[in-house]
Amino acid sequence: MIGIEVVLIAASFSFLAYVEGQNLLLGNSINIAGKNRFLSSASLLETERYLAGNAEKQDVDAALGDLEQNILLLRDGGEADGTRLSPLRPEFGDDWQQVYDDWLTYKESVDGITSVPPDTDASMQQVESAGAELVASSDALAGALGEFSRSESQNLVTLQIALGALNIAVHVFMLYLILKILRPIRSIRDATSEVKKGNLDVEVEKSGDDELRDLADSFNSMVQSLRESTHELKVSRQKYQEMYDKAPNPYRSINANGTIIDCNEAYVKSLGFAKKEDILGHSIFEHTAEQSMDDMKKSFEEWKRTGAVTNRQVWMKRKDGSAFPVSLSATSIYDEQTGDLIGSNTVIIDESEQYKARKMLEQANEELRSIDKIKDEFINVAAHELRTPVVPIILNAEELAEDLKDDNRVNVILRNARRITRLANDILDVSRIESNTFKVNKTAANMVTMIESAIEDASARIPEGRQVKIVLKNRLAAEDENALVDAGRMDQVLANLLENAVNFTEAGQITVSVERKGSDLHVSISDTGKGIDAAIQDKLFQKFVTKSDRAKGTGLGLYLSKAIVEAHGGRMWAENNKSGRGATFSFTLPTGPDAR
Repeated sequence: MIGIEVVLIAASFSFLAYVEGQNLLLGNSINIAGKNRFLSSASLLETERYLAGNAEKQDVDAALGDLEQNILLLRDGGEADGTRLSPLRPEFGDDWQQVYDDWLTYKESVDGITSVPPDTDASMQQVESAGAELVASSDALAGALGEFSRSESQNLVTLQIALGALNIAVHVFMLYLILKILRPIRSIRDATSEVKKGNLDVEVEKSGDDELRDLADSFNSMVQSLRESTHELKVSRQKYQEMYDKAPNPYRSINANGTIIDCNEAYVKSLGFAKKEDILGHSIFEHTAEQSMDDMKKSFEEWKRTGAVTNRQVWMKRKDGSAFPVSLSATSIYDEQTGDLIGSNTVIIDESEQYKARKMLEQANEELRSIDKIKDEFINVAAHELRTPVVPIILNAEELAEDLKDDNRVNVILRNARRITRLANDILDVSRIESNTFKVNKTAANMVTMIESAIEDASARIPEGRQVKIVLKNRLAAEDENALVDAGRMDQVLANLLENAVNFTEAGQITVSVERKGSDLHVSISDTGKGIDAAIQDKLFQKFVTKSDRAKGTGLGLYLSKAIVEAHGGRMWAENNKSGRGATFSFTLPTGPDAR
């Protein structure tokens, strides 16, 4: 209401000021119209002086220019000598046009005189007559403007009286509205004060059929909704408190200082107290075991900084001083207004049984490691002991083979003795791989030459009567054939792969290819045999994996070959051929500037 009154008063004063300003500008126009008389007299004087030879033509022209400028200023408005004018109102257009026409007649008369030399016998009568008409029309315009100004002044007085009456009427109406509105508003205010105190059993009396009745209805509906919501909240809080108190896991609630403000029965029981009152108000650090105190303090500071704690492992302390391991996870609580961290609800999981189980598992793992160590030691000793008696067997068998040229029994002895030697070496290599002591000694070697030698050795071991041929498909430029490899280990890889290919190929061709791809050498051995059985394809390069009707190996060859290639920084893989016959085993070897 006060705002409306202020706006009304301001608008009244603004309008009155505007009207007063317009009257002031109109008065300025009257003064300018009256100035035409003075400027006309000045131009007449300059004309007479010109005829008398006391003035120049430019003096007459200047006086005429001042008169013309004054007439145009009267029409267009503007500023002259610090006096501001508004453009002439349209209703005075005809009066001004008469002034301008008289001016043109007057100017023509003056120009007629100034067009002849000074001291010429010329009559001023026509000029004076035209000047008198110009002054008369100017006076008529000034008179019309003056009459209009007086009328506007009277209207202004009338307007001031009307606005004053309007202001009084508005004040009376506002007083009526205040008296009508104030009573129900006070009622709503008093009811609101009661609601703020927590009293929801209030109701505002409804009267009339206007907006205040609607406001009272809305207030009463709001209070009813508050009553219902408060009841639901109370029921929900009771349910939550029951769930909190009866939860099987220990719960505690703390403030931002780490002081316990609530806890459940499981928490009281797990710490060995009789009731929660013995716990509330105490610090969480009083329930932290000494071995976890530093960890708990760091965790508390981290929670205050990040608002999060998840599965934090600490040791807690019971009332009797005994410690037990737990896992903490906290849900942070924030102030709804400021968003500041004000506390947390923490669930605590006793991990005593898990800790015992973990300790038993660690003990079992330690025992397994001891057993594994004993196993490795036994394998090493057994492998060495196997090789010790085999060496003289091989030497003596080789001498017998020289003496008994065609005795197959000696060849059987040699073949099986060498097989025992390879088995012992393979076992030792597996042991080194698993203990991370397997190493390769790399030097620059010609891979193509090594492949050709391996093909020659494998071809010599193809059983008699089997139609199998081993070929080298392509060669490389001489400068691309070298790689940094352990020659003995790489020969072992090639021999294993070629032996497998021979064992699984009844007839056909085994193709060895070698290519350079980027900075790697790519070696592939492809056969036309039975292919890789689907049952073992996923675990082909694991230990002791074998499925062969012909080969009697231990299943260590591919495992060792892959480990050797990877020790060189390469990789090995296998796949069945797309033709449906045979398989291809491939591996890569990195090359470098030192290998060339």
